[in-house]
This record gives sequence, structure tokens and C-alpha cells, in this order.
Amino acid sequence: MPKSIFDIRRFEKDDSIENQAMLFKDKEAVLELLADAKRKDKKKRGKGINVIRLIGGFLTLVIVIALGAAAVYGYTIWSMKGAFLYEGRRFYQNFASGIGAVGALEFSLANGFFKDAHGSLAVIEALIERYRIERVANVIGGALPSQYRRIGDMMVLFDDVRQLSAVTIGATEKLAALQESGLELFLNKRGIELYDILSGFKGDLGVLKETLPRVQANVFELNRMFSQIRPVQERLEANFLTADIWLLKAEIFLGSLMNFLSGDGEKHMLVIFQNPSEIRPTGGFIGSYADVAFEKSGLTYIDVRDIYDPDGQLDQKIVPPKQLQTITKNWGARDANWFFDFPTSMEKLFEFLEASKIYKEENIAFEGAIAINTDVIEDVLAIVGPIEMPEYGFAIDASNFLEEVQREVESGADKKKGESKRILKLLAPRLFEKIANLDVETKRALIEMIVRRGLNKDIMLYFRNHVLEAFIDDVNLSGKIYDTPQGFRGDYLAVVNANIAGGKTDAVMRQKVALESRLDRSGIVENTLRVTRTHTGKGSRYSWYRAVNQNFIKVYTPSHSRLAVVSGFSKKRIPEMLKLPAGFRQDLYVKEMEAQAEYRDDYYTDIFNETGKLVFGVWLNTEAGDDRTLEVRYELGHRISVADGSRYEFILEKQSGVESEYEIIVYAPDGYAWEESGAQEFYYRPPETFRREIVRLTMRKVK
Repeated sequence: MPKSIFDIRRFEKDDSIENQAMLFKDKEAVLELLADAKRKDKKKRGKGINVIRLIGGFLTLVIVIALGAAAVYGYTIWSMKGAFLYEGRRFYQNFASGIGAVGALEFSLANGFFKDAHGSLAVIEALIERYRIERVANVIGGALPSQYRRIGDMMVLFDDVRQLSAVTIGATEKLAALQESGLELFLNKRGIELYDILSGFKGDLGVLKETLPRVQANVFELNRMFSQIRPVQERLEANFLTADIWLLKAEIFLGSLMNFLSGDGEKHMLVIFQNPSEIRPTGGFIGSYADVAFEKSGLTYIDVRDIYDPDGQLDQKIVPPKQLQTITKNWGARDANWFFDFPTSMEKLFEFLEASKIYKEENIAFEGAIAINTDVIEDVLAIVGPIEMPEYGFAIDASNFLEEVQREVESGADKKKGESKRILKLLAPRLFEKIANLDVETKRALIEMIVRRGLNKDIMLYFRNHVLEAFIDDVNLSGKIYDTPQGFRGDYLAVVNANIAGGKTDAVMRQKVALESRLDRSGIVENTLRVTRTHTGKGSRYSWYRAVNQNFIKVYTPSHSRLAVVSGFSKKRIPEMLKLPAGFRQDLYVKEMEAQAEYRDDYYTDIFNETGKLVFGVWLNTEAGDDRTLEVRYELGHRISVADGSRYEFILEKQSGVESEYEIIVYAPDGYAWEESGAQEFYYRPPETFRREIVRLTMRKVK
């Protein structure tokens, strides 16, 4: 710890009032008062007791001592002000750095910052104790200048801050332990130890939640003492409410998670592996999945299967959504992720799996799902290193994972034996074993990658437990479609692709999305959307990359939008099913959605409502070596307020598994400019990594 600029040794002397008074400007006055009191006391010796004189002398002595103490105390505070400010700033800087490190998931580093911050508090506490500031303040606070009268209350605040600091050290130690050994504990059936760490962390959150409001109630007192820390105070107060809310949510989440992990009986989580090479609304075709079974002691087993296994033991016959009827007569788990809203697709997937004999006969129900795109597996392999696959005569690594797995699945020896996904069944447990045995630094790199991929929507989670799901949604990992608030007067866009019998061509597709929005003075918003798709697979040696990319695009817009013109589409019409085949039934959700749908024959476009959005659905098929541009013109169904200071919001939501180039241009009405750009037009490109972007603009009348 750096040496304080306040050198405490200069005060290592007798701290009596007489000696301390020598350090202050008014020392002569204080000493004269003390001497006068002593002379009067001598004259009174040997005489009878005069009650009035006794009381008067006593009061005089008290006042003299009070004045002397006030002078000493006031000057001491003034002299130590630099030390307090220095250590206070160090505390704030280290504490803020610790919070930043927590946000970056660097829990061990955060722990070091919080310990340094706590060290600054220890220095301040030593100063307070040495000069008995708290004791003197309680005795003579009323005689002090106004800025020092709340010193006693400040001691309470200091104790709360000290407790706050101490608990962050404990909390980050537990987070670091979870980061370094949590997965290992789970995989090695040491779930009780994992539960104990979570329990301790939940206790720390409880202390933080209790302490923070007390700090909030007293923090403004700092400003009365040291006006220099006003900017720090303002920043703290601005974040108190957010921190308080998140602490409450985290505490509730941890409680539910602990109940979830410690409950009796075996539980099952579904891990689905989505292949963006064959894109589907939630991120890719679900070629395979893992049933991860666990109990309170930890992992029980991992069962990796081909998605066609449960479909092969599914007795029920359900008519698929209209567009899927071109490739299958019977809807099943393999095509369940038809909906852009991840929770909706997962519930449909659970419905099919739990109806299959594989799980129905065992009375297995799934608690939730984790979707992982193949890009994530490649990143994991890049971190953990290659995995030997002696059955195939090669090792799987980041550079060949997709190619080798795709080749085995599409045309390898396993496919001929009817076990096309065997390579994944062998790879998965070996990968988990390697992850469990990583060193601390490599585990940290793995977690950082998982967070980055989560922020890019390459990993999504869903829980049937409403408390767990609400928290997952709060941290933007749920894949839930954005729920526009009631009275929303902005714009929303999501361009969602679905590969229907187009091979694995999405691995070689490039997509650009350009939206031009024009607001007029009456508040009408006219949009022109252009989606350009380029097929780069013409020269590939694999047929599944050279195939025609047959793509059904769903354009999600605000409800009540009105379609104007569509151009560049593929002329593909799915005949309406007039009569259900014998033994089949319709899915109620799809039946309701399609019953309300409108079909624009002139543009080969389906118009329907899905998860609170109006969707324009149209085919855009692209041959290898070609590029196609779809243009959709439409008008929002609500008007925007046009006035100086009016706000306008635009929400852009990304499809998992698709890396598009975006270009957004929003034109303000004539006579207005956007405050954010200083011009009538506002250009926007989202960051490379994002799940959802919310752009907020303010109109300003041009003078």
C-alpha cells in the first residue's frame, strides 16, 4: 500500500490539551485561559465553600476545556483533512476498480481491489482512533462549527461503509471460487460444496442489501464535511437505486437457484446444439442435443442424442407450420424452434420431447434449456486444445470441427450405419472432461469467451422456473423477443431467416440489412427495408455448400404496421391445407396464428402476428454465386409525436447465428434535426457484438 501523504509520526507526542495547544494558532489564548483558571483555583483554597462560586467556577472550567478541545479538535480535523481526502480517494478508486473488475468477471482481481480499498478505510480508522475523534465529537459536537456537528453521525456512516467494504471482499472470494472450481464441483458430484459456496454468497448479498440503504441515507453528510467529494457523492447517489434493485433481484435469483439445485430427485436440463449453417429462427437446426441429468450432489449423467431419436418414438401426429409443410408432413422436435422468441420455441421443443417414448415412459420433464451455437464449440476448442478421436483417425480442433463433423454427419461411414451423430456422442464427454481439468487461467479465458458469446446471442438460456427465467431475461440471456411497452411510439425491427431444404448453405451466405426510416411532419413513419443475401459457395467441394439457399425471411415489425410494396422476392406459394390428413391434429398456437394471417398474393407474402409483432414472411432463394435483394416498404401503424424535444426510439434485435452488416438511417421531419447528430438524418451501425440495440433520439426544431 502506498504511504499516506499524512505523516502520522508528527503527532506521536503527549496528546494533553496543554501540549496539543502548542500546535495551533490560538495557543496563547487557550493557555492564558488555563493559567487564569489555575490562579483563581489557588485563591479559593482554605476558604469556605461558596456554592455560587463553585458552580460558576465549574462552568467556567467546562467552557474553558470545551473551547480548548474545540480549538484542538477543529484544527486537528483541518490538519488531517488532506489525509482523509487522500485515503478517501484511494478507497473510491479501488472500490470502483473492483466493481469494474466484477463486471469483467475478473473476480480475483476485484478481490485485490476491494482489499486495497479496505486498507484505506483501516488507515482512516486508525486516525479516528488515535485522535479520539468520535469520543470528542460526541461530547462537544454542539460547540463545534456547523460543518463538524454531525461527526457522530459520520462515524455511523463510516462503520456502514467499512462493513460494505468487508463484505465485498468475502463476496468476491466466493465468486472467484465459483469461477475456478464451480464446474469441477458439479461434474465431480461435489454439489454440496457448490451449494455451500452459493449459500455464503447469498448471505453476503443479504448484508449488502441491508447496509446499502443505510449508506444511502447518510451519504449526503459527507458533503457537509468535505465539499471536494461532491462529484463522488453524486455518482454514488445516482447508482444507489440501480444497485439496490439488482441486489434484490440477485438475492431472489440465488434463493431460487439454490432451491433448484438442492431439491429432491433427479432434474434434467436440455442442452441443444444449433447449427447456423442451416439457420432456423432461434439460431440453427437442432441436429443433436444433450440431456444433462443432475441431483443435489451434482452431475448424474450426460446423454447426447440425435434429434431424430425422440422424433422416431413420437406417436402423435401434428401438422407443421405452413412453410415447413414443404419438407415434412409431421411436425417434431427437429423443427420445433420455428419461433424467433426463444422461450416459445423451447416450450414447443419440450412438448415434443416429453411426448416421445424415450422420456414419456421414464416420466422425464425438462427444467430448462441452454442453446449453444457451433461457433461456441469452435471457440471452446480453441481454448482447451485438440481432442483426439482415435475412432476416426484424427483430432478435432477449432479449425476442423465444423468441416469434419459436417462431413461425418452428411456422408461419413457413421451415416451409412444409421448413426450420423455418433461423432458428437463421442466428442461431448471428452470435451466436458477436458474443461473440468483446466487450470485457473484457462478457465478464466473460457468464461470470458462464454460471456462474449452470450452477449452476441450465440448462447441462450430458458428456465421453466419463473424467478430464474426473469433474472435470465434481466441479464439479456433469455433470447426472449423484446416486449414493446404499452403506448410505444417508436420502431422495431428483426430480420429472421429460416433455411428450408437449403443444405448447409448459410455457412457461405453473407447478409446486409439496410433500413431507411422517414418521419413526416404529421408523425407518419415510412420504412424501406433492403435485405441483400450473397451466396459464396459456388466453388466449394461440398455439395451441401453449393446447394440453393432456400430461405423464408420473417421481418418482425411493430404491431399494426401496414405493408405497402414488396420486391425482389421468390415466387413460392404453399397451398393451403383444406383438410387434415387422417390421424393428424393442428397445434393450437400455430392454428390461431395462421387463422388470423393474411396472404398477399401479389407479393407472395404472408402477414401474421407472432409474439406481439406483425410479421411479413416472404421467400428469398439464392443460387450459388448469386446475390439477391429483397425490398419491403411499409408504414408504422402509429404516429410519432413531432415537436421540439420529442423522443423517438428504435429497437434492433439480432437473430442468433446470423452475422449481418447493418445500416440504419433515420430522417427527422422537415424543419427538425436530431439532437444526437445535429442534422436531419441520423446514421447508425450497431457494434460487432450485440443482442439488442435500443437507439434513443431527440427532435430539435431548426431555427
